[in-house]
Amino acid sequence: MKPAFESLPAAVSAHGLPTPRGPSRSPVLWCLAVAVTTGCGGGGDSGTSGDTATDGGAASPSTRAPDDSASLRELPQSLARPGPHNTGVPAGTVLRPSGPLQLTIPGQVITGLDVVGCVNVKAPRVVIRRTRIRCGSYYPVRLFDNASLTIEDSEIDGSSSAGKATSGIAFGNYTARRVNIHGTADGVKAEQNVLLEASWIHDLYLGNGDHADGVQTIGNGSNVTVRGNFIDIVDRGRGHGGSPSSSLQVGIERGPNSNWLISGNWLYGGGWVINADAGTGTHNRVVNNRFGRGVTPTTGERYPKYGAMVLYGPWQASGNVWDDNGAPVGQ
Repeated sequence: MKPAFESLPAAVSAHGLPTPRGPSRSPVLWCLAVAVTTGCGGGGDSGTSGDTATDGGAASPSTRAPDDSASLRELPQSLARPGPHNTGVPAGTVLRPSGPLQLTIPGQVITGLDVVGCVNVKAPRVVIRRTRIRCGSYYPVRLFDNASLTIEDSEIDGSSSAGKATSGIAFGNYTARRVNIHGTADGVKAEQNVLLEASWIHDLYLGNGDHADGVQTIGNGSNVTVRGNFIDIVDRGRGHGGSPSSSLQVGIERGPNSNWLISGNWLYGGGWVINADAGTGTHNRVVNNRFGRGVTPTTGERYPKYGAMVLYGPWQASGNVWDDNGAPVGQ
């Protein structure tokens, strides 16, 4: 089995292109590299918390139609696993101190901040880049009605809350790329219009009796893509007090779930690693994921406790394997 945290020489883009971390990365060359599949855009990085993107910022997840092309949406299993070397704030980035943020300007761009406090997003097309957020309250990053967010190359740390931080990002209408999320009870809430990719969720922090999910929805979730991430909820002795539940927990308490894609991830820990119920929803897929198994360092118990995944309702599953030997997983 692979070590839990391996050294990785390069970052992995949202499109499977390796890129070096740190300030040496050229925005021009990077733009040329990905223009074939996505085009180039994004706001300016002038470095103040009140900047407005000159081209309107990143596309709003709430208005962007899902891409139904399998070649773009499904990731192969050959990409570098996200971890400390290719997620979070790039090495060498100089961060400026900041308190809590209330982001109310459409297209606002935040870059290069060290935020002590929570971030509330209350406007559309907000962009956060190369920023560390350390919040000791319930939601380190929270989106409100009619807001949308793209957050990239950033770190969300909820460990100072001593188990009170419910999830790193809540609740919908966001894109998160190459984000290092830790110290929260759940990694992210994914209610609707969510793209989580090439990110690292790990070392979740729980109170006694709590349970941890890497990605969670309690129903009525739609247009959610989780691809190319390393979601590791195994108790490694850095914050746990409760019990890891599932790397992906998809419930139906608020209604059915549709248009979910869970693709090309590394998924470690939980009773069932994926516990997903579509209800009467449609167009849900679990493809090309790698499932970890082993012994929990702190307890000596084996993980996963029950198995790789249990799926209820209309889900399509294919190409999913155990990470240690490549053997197909059961459903």
